[in-house]
Amino acid sequence: MAKVKFSSIEEVREYVKMLSIQDVIDGYVNLLWEAEYSKFEPIKITETQFRQMFKIVGLRSDGETERRGRPSKNR
Repeated sequence: MAKVKFSSIEEVREYVKMLSIQDVIDGYVNLLWEAEYSKFEPIKITETQFRQMFKIVGLRSDGETERRGRPSKNR
């Protein structure tokens, strides 16, 4: 099936209406196969970008362990 770009849902509906049943079946089979077995590439970022965008829970920015919550009561 050819890859077609659509500008509205109505165009998609008209396109699908003109397809044969076999074309619809083949397209659906391909869609299911790609969804099931496609491999995702990991996002590649630098360490600087990682440090700017994320914080690891339990660690401060200087690498020390972060104390969380209230201090425990001494009995």
